[in-house]
Amino acid sequence: MNNLILYDGECGFCNESVKFILNRDQKQFFYFASLQSKLGQEQLKMYHLPLHDFSSFVFIHQNKVFLKSEAAIEVAKNLKYWKWVVVFKIVPQKIRDAVYDLIAKNRHKIFPQSECMLLKEHQKKQFLNGEK
Repeated sequence: MNNLILYDGECGFCNESVKFILNRDQKQFFYFASLQSKLGQEQLKMYHLPLHDFSSFVFIHQNKVFLKSEAAIEVAKNLKYWKWVVVFKIVPQKIRDAVYDLIAKNRHKIFPQSECMLLKEHQKKQFLNGEK
């Protein structure tokens, strides 16, 4: 699976992040699946990642897995007007990931609930659930 973002489907902050990405993904580059979905669990197994730790979203691009701040930067590189985020690569990954972990730890407080996403017709095909 290429250009796949796995996110916590039960997290308001994560759902808001998906909306943010969708609204800036003009080329429909990304595909999405929740970490809890069949496809999400299959991908986590395939890449030997924890099956029940949903504190990081996962970005899979060209069979390479990106987590935490690295995933955020890789995703942003492919969004219109957000390519500049790569400047954060000058910050050591340990520091970037510490900030990411702080946000992840408090994400349910930041956005306790999220409104249901109303997808445009062309966006629906970007969501995968792993059903055959």
